[in-house]
Amino acid sequence: MLRISLYLLLLTSLCWAKPNYIDLDYVDEDLVKVLRQVSKSLGYNLYLGNEVKGKVTIQARRVPADGVVALVLKMQETPYSWYQVGNTLVVGAPNKMERFKD
Repeated sequence: MLRISLYLLLLTSLCWAKPNYIDLDYVDEDLVKVLRQVSKSLGYNLYLGNEVKGKVTIQARRVPADGVVALVLKMQETPYSWYQVGNTLVVGAPNKMERFKD
């Protein structure tokens, strides 16, 4: 009985797990739109500073989920910082992000 319960718990957790990888395919797409789609694909909420703007062109397969936001933001001319607070991704100008540090 315990073995079956542990199996069901493991199976349930795998069904609800966030994906480990994500595919990106964007040409001159709005940064805010890309971040919204990425956060939705990863199962996260998204909080954006008003200053976040730009364009994204990228085609990549199986980008690790823990690096996808950093990859997209590093391609921007304007530097942005990001933090994960619980299940929310927070993106904004570096000088406005100090309050989100642990």
